Amino acid sequence: MFKSIKNYLEDLDKICKPIADERKSQLDQLANIINQSNSKDLIFICTHNSRRSHFAQIWMHIISEYLGHNKKVKSYSGGTEATALNPRTAQALSRIGFEIEDSAGANPLYQIKYDSVLNPIEAFSKVYSHPSNPQSDFIAIMTCNEASEACPLVTGAKTKFNLSYQDPKIADDSPMEMASYDASCAEIAQEILYLGSRIQ
Repeated sequence: MFKSIKNYLEDLDKICKPIADERKSQLDQLANIINQSNSKDLIFICTHNSRRSHFAQIWMHIISEYLGHNKKVKSYSGGTEATALNPRTAQALSRIGFEIEDSAGANPLYQIKYDSVLNPIEAFSKVYSHPSNPQSDFIAIMTCNEASEACPLVTGAKTKFNLSYQDPKIADDSPMEMASYDASCAEIAQEILYLGSRIQ
């Protein structure tokens, strides 16, 4: 893992406010669900699979490597509709030290490199039922309320769990844009690190 990313994980408590007790209880509940599940396939779902669900998928992948859960926990993402991974999401990861390449097109495929040896994470916007994602026996983690309301039943999921985050999109094209995406990335990383520490 690139040193800059490892340093970022180690410094999250300095970057972020402490996780509230109520939120910790929610994350503990999700950890219990994961621990009790034979299959630990996680699909993070938001409406457009453009921002929050990608942050969550990528950090779950990274933190599973970091904590040694990578052979058990597999992370994916999807939306209720496909659009494109927002370039601001990729830029926030790039500022941390990820090396990112993207292809051309309306919905580019991003290669997100976090290690000099391991394969990069492939990221693009897709519906949660896309063939690259598990089709059954997975845990659906809803990262926005809109997706949760749009999908009262997630086809193929054995469990649906709400873990909503504020959309950094609210700051698009404003002076607060970069700060909003950096804060969203850090908040999700901090909570996924806490969650990962409770997965057995």
